[in-house]
Amino acid sequence: MDHLPKGSTRNLEIEIPYLFDHTCPYVYDNIGFATYPERCGWELKEFYSDRADLTHGGQRSAYQVGSYLQAWLFFGFLGLFLESNGSRSEIRTNSFLRKSSFDQFIIATEQLPKHVILWSLRMKVLPEQERKKKIEDLDDSLKHTQPIYRQALRSGILPAEVVLSIVILQKTLYSAKLWIFPGSYDEQEVWPSPARDLVILPMLEDGWCKSEILMLSQGLSSLGMCYLRSLGPRSKRRNHADCSDTKCLALQIDESRYEFQHAQPGCRCDSVSADINRMSSIIQDGRTPLVTVSKRPGSGRFELVIQPKPRDAPYVVISHLWSDRLGNAKENSLPICQLKLLQKRVNALYGIHDICSDKNIPFWMDTLCVPVTQEYNTIRKFAIKSMATYYQQAEKALILDGELMDTACDTSNEEVCMRVSTANWWRRLWTLQEGLLPKELWFQFNDRAIELESLLECNGVPSLSLPSSSSLPSSFNAQQWSMDNAIQKEASDRLHRFIDFRKAVAIDRIRYIWEGFHYRSTSKEGDEAACLCTLFGVDIASSLASENPSIKHFIKLQKSFPAITIFASSQNRIMEDGLHWAPRSFVLGPVATKSYLSDRNARYDPSVPLGLADNSGLHVQYPGFRLMMGGTLDDMVLHLPFVDETEGAFSTITIASTGQLLWGNVKPHKMPHLALVLPRRPWISDTLSDSVVPGILVQVTSEAHDTLFATFIYDVVVALRRKFEVEQMNSQKGGTSMYRTFGQGVALDEQQKWCIG
Repeated sequence: MDHLPKGSTRNLEIEIPYLFDHTCPYVYDNIGFATYPERCGWELKEFYSDRADLTHGGQRSAYQVGSYLQAWLFFGFLGLFLESNGSRSEIRTNSFLRKSSFDQFIIATEQLPKHVILWSLRMKVLPEQERKKKIEDLDDSLKHTQPIYRQALRSGILPAEVVLSIVILQKTLYSAKLWIFPGSYDEQEVWPSPARDLVILPMLEDGWCKSEILMLSQGLSSLGMCYLRSLGPRSKRRNHADCSDTKCLALQIDESRYEFQHAQPGCRCDSVSADINRMSSIIQDGRTPLVTVSKRPGSGRFELVIQPKPRDAPYVVISHLWSDRLGNAKENSLPICQLKLLQKRVNALYGIHDICSDKNIPFWMDTLCVPVTQEYNTIRKFAIKSMATYYQQAEKALILDGELMDTACDTSNEEVCMRVSTANWWRRLWTLQEGLLPKELWFQFNDRAIELESLLECNGVPSLSLPSSSSLPSSFNAQQWSMDNAIQKEASDRLHRFIDFRKAVAIDRIRYIWEGFHYRSTSKEGDEAACLCTLFGVDIASSLASENPSIKHFIKLQKSFPAITIFASSQNRIMEDGLHWAPRSFVLGPVATKSYLSDRNARYDPSVPLGLADNSGLHVQYPGFRLMMGGTLDDMVLHLPFVDETEGAFSTITIASTGQLLWGNVKPHKMPHLALVLPRRPWISDTLSDSVVPGILVQVTSEAHDTLFATFIYDVVVALRRKFEVEQMNSQKGGTSMYRTFGQGVALDEQQKWCIG
């Protein structure tokens, strides 16, 4: 896909074949997208069934079907979009083709951005009401074609490369439309596995962790992931063989085998230690221990000078990954080469470009300023308890990430944003508070450090070279949309959300807990509870007095949590009375792929209401259903059907926690007082995402003061079905009662009060 921006490391080398069968040629005719199938002798209803035989029993070859689908879903979709301004400019297939090195025609999209910009210009010069009407008509067409589009991509007939090209084309056009016309229709991206693997598998070979890829793919579209792949291999090659979908074990450290690293390979310089007695005295006095690296008078040898923080004097805190070998598990020391480099980088933040004993900027670093030996264990605990204060008082935080320090930042702004937002630094637990509390964040690259908010304020996106035309208004600004801007927006979204987290007042920070903590990890059991308590202002004295601080301790003292917490994965719940709503860990990430919290927009919603936790559970307000089940189920039932009596709609419930658990084994007809709790009610529309909602199945135990007290049973997915869909399901099952109505559901108020225990 030639129109995608390329990273400085290498290009994205995926060639998209042009499928053209001379015996049965399909070329998009520019007469109309929605009616193109009929003009080619196809019926639209063929695409509504997941079991449809698009080859018509072999009457059409798979290649012919693929040729037709490419003509319709690639070239036809492009025509639908670009002709929506009424210009009726034809999409010429040849304009998007070129010859490969093997003399075969392949898809070429280099000119796509120019076509999109010309489309936007023609739209913008239209009268406002006419422009609004054309955007609404385009959105209606997009909504009506989405179910067909989804099913066709999942048919398995198209080559993975062609599917990827269609996915990227659609995302490109949606991205441009939303940028130019904010608030217009958007649709959740469909990216089937074979096409996704073209991007994901090379990333795994390039040294990315699978948990990292899963996390990033929940925030980046196909455009962002393709660009990320073009950045090339990870510079730090780590062993990810034992990593899980939610946790990177390669970033864990074993203190018994830990060894620090010199600044340059082959260096054998001595280490320099901090004065542990002086440091302990400063910590005991409740002050902040700071260090500078200076030459000892007379000898010329470097030494660590430790001092308490002077009143109102600026200092820098250093945040780093121990897996980058800047720690020391045995003593408070580092090699001279590393100390000199640290001091130079700290000084550079203030325009000082060398080590000057009388001008050195003091800094705090856990490796040097938190005692590690057993005899100072009490002082160590006090220092850990005081870390929030150390970071809050710092003027700047210098973030050291091995990947970034191996990379120069003299490249495009979108690449710098992408590299910062995908750094391993974001994966560790303690770096969260280290990034939230200081006044400024500086990310260290190989050549210099960049301040986070300045990076996001910088534009730095080159203008596109456009053809001259008298029809283009002179006020046109090429920077209003470009592929570079689109990638930069995706790359910087995470950084903007983190800045929102930083700026949130203490009482509101709990609203960001899922966005801030998911997919992070720590090497020590109990660190999560201590970090949570520190960050949210919960007294951690009792936690630190215990060898195994508990998440339950944090939950009981914090009390308020985002109401969406009840929709976290059941594979990550505390299975105790009154705590079934609560996660065992906030850093594991959304384990179940259909968990409501696997949606980034659900995790990141500062307006989400808070629920209050007590001994009975978490008190929340959400819509739902009271269920009345009857009869018995076949053991093989996967979808549990019921009718919403208030709407007359047919719905099915599927257990989301595990794809193999069948309702016949659960026996819901033997469970009295079942209910569904949903983040919102599903509704019938032209988009599948509207009619499918993840939720939880609960058992109501009591009712008091308009509140339903209930116990969590399973994560589920509720799907509202159209009448013809139900008929198709039953016909595909050979007339069995697999999808017959099994019970009734009575819809509850949109603000129904629940206590989930």
